[in-house]
Amino acid sequence: DSDAVSICTDTSSSSGETTETGMDDMKLDFSPKEPQHFWKQLQSCEEFVGTKRSKHTMVAWDDRVYVFGGDNGKKMLNDFLVSHVRDSSWARVVYTGQPPAPRYHHSAVVFNNSMFIFGGYTGDINSNSNLRNKNDLHEYCFTTSQWVDWSDKIK
Repeated sequence: DSDAVSICTDTSSSSGETTETGMDDMKLDFSPKEPQHFWKQLQSCEEFVGTKRSKHTMVAWDDRVYVFGGDNGKKMLNDFLVSHVRDSSWARVVYTGQPPAPRYHHSAVVFNNSMFIFGGYTGDINSNSNLRNKNDLHEYCFTTSQWVDWSDKIK
């Protein structure tokens, strides 16, 4: 193998005597078992985002990456964007139902065919007195493109 290194135990000494080291032969295999991984910058989404954002969430489902909320330095957002990874395109997600209120510092997770958004802060990012720490749960179902508010279903 050109992608492997063998380490063999030498059982003979320079004087010709046989010695035992207690080590077995070892082989380190460097052959690629998976394709090489590398970073790739996707197409810019400035057309949809407008400006840079922070404190948003990003999840992956199927062959797409979804971005929800955050802030752009001036206000909180609740826009919902999707990147189709295979063709490096961006679009706004079309959905039914009421999305979560604009927010940042929230969390998101994908479970089965849904993305769940939990908590975060809502209000005016320029006034700490108006910030409200949320304890709400929202579900976006990828297969039906529908938002569901779970807040009043959970006690």
